Amino acid sequence: MDDNKFVIIDKNGQERVLDDKKIIINAKGKNNVVKIYEPYFIQNKLSIMMHSNSNIEIKKDLKIYDKLIINTMSNQSVYIDESFHCHSVTMYNWVEPYLKIEIGKNCLFSTDIAIRTSDGHTVFDISEPNTAINTPSYGVKIGDHFWIGNGVNILKDVTIEHDCVIATKALVTSGIYKHNCIIGGVPAKIIREYINWSTDNTFIYNNKNKEN
Repeated sequence: MDDNKFVIIDKNGQERVLDDKKIIINAKGKNNVVKIYEPYFIQNKLSIMMHSNSNIEIKKDLKIYDKLIINTMSNQSVYIDESFHCHSVTMYNWVEPYLKIEIGKNCLFSTDIAIRTSDGHTVFDISEPNTAINTPSYGVKIGDHFWIGNGVNILKDVTIEHDCVIATKALVTSGIYKHNCIIGGVPAKIIREYINWSTDNTFIYNNKNKEN
């Protein structure tokens, strides 16, 4: 296996070789690590592509209702904390080395969501053609308790703090977005502050709070 390590870690912290047919790993190189913690649920598939020296770690209570696709190349990492629930998400961290995708706890991702840590091609100023003006710095970092709507695209060098919502079809570009906000639009901006969200629908949420 060219020194690759692909394991599932049970509730007691014991490792075993990855043995789930719904988890597909295509490793073209060596020294890659994939760790997936139990319990988890995968309806369709988790697909991972790697080259060399990359690391993917997915903590417990993962739920994939359709598919999660993670593409890395060499010297890259993806970290997904506990209780990541998604329908269909693709993470593109495969163009440039030393970039990261980090996702916090208790996050809910809808369908047709894409995260990209690089533009994939170079843009340069014609007065300085030897230097790219769109070089990525670090990747993408998303905080705890996050809800992302359908068709969202998140581009390179985005940091979004905890307890946020990203509206359907938003295009989130480079920058730091503070906590407890709704983010939406093309390009995305903060459209409402001082919010939080619940997985309950509004009928259940309103009635539950009336009872209290």
